[in-house]
Amino acid sequence: MNLTPLERVERALRGEAVDKTPFTVYSGMLPRCALERRLRDMGLCVVQGIDVITTQCPDVKTTASTYTDNGVQLNRTDHETPFGTLTSIREPAGFTSWTRKYLFSGPEDYKKLIFQIDNEQYEPDYAPYMRAQEGTGGDVCLRGQIGLEPLQRIITGGIMGTELFCIEWMERRDEVLKLYEACVRSNQRRYRLLAESPCWAFNYGGNVTVEIIGPRVFEDYYVPHYQEAAEILHGHGKLIGCHLDANNAPIADLVAQTDLDYIEAFTPAPDTDMTLAEAFEA
Repeated sequence: MNLTPLERVERALRGEAVDKTPFTVYSGMLPRCALERRLRDMGLCVVQGIDVITTQCPDVKTTASTYTDNGVQLNRTDHETPFGTLTSIREPAGFTSWTRKYLFSGPEDYKKLIFQIDNEQYEPDYAPYMRAQEGTGGDVCLRGQIGLEPLQRIITGGIMGTELFCIEWMERRDEVLKLYEACVRSNQRRYRLLAESPCWAFNYGGNVTVEIIGPRVFEDYYVPHYQEAAEILHGHGKLIGCHLDANNAPIADLVAQTDLDYIEAFTPAPDTDMTLAEAFEA
């Protein structure tokens, strides 16, 4: 068996035999230098996220601007809805960014957010994937994105953040759940478009912090969406996985019961509460 780096990744994710353990890295974390070429020659597979659908909000006007505050560059985005304007501010930080202001500021923003999310319209856009696939060799894995789980979108998707979510979950849970249902509808509108795309594997959410939500919330508000998406994607021969890189022991049994094909970015003990052996056993 003499596999290319991509074939090695594909077979591993499908649970098939490989000649050696795949070695991967996100494209955004790989320096463009001589070391990159050396690593790829040694069998490194570059994982590159790619979108296969486009999103538009025809009734929401979005304006982006950049400014400096005390020498720090900040990116501001305003979304004008019929119920008022939503504003977020982010600080670029290399391959990621820090949120300085979330879209949600207070209870008056629920109507704005629900309108914006329900106004999202999705269209297939498969051509970029096909072009990227033709332009890469056997050492690049093009992975699709479903987006965040509905509740996780509220927590880490730029809407509330952890602190605001915890307060709202205790004080105005009914309103949070209305917003959650809008996120559910949004995701459900995407599933079939993704499944019918030429992309073969999709990540669904992740960065779940079980210390915040707890196993019961995970079971009630996360697992059903993995199952719904998996049924549609599997019906088209696609794989679905989740990015779970934190403490997973409290939800390991629940994850095991899902139809997820793989867990992406799993981080073993001592940095988390599970060894690799414990994860496989679960």
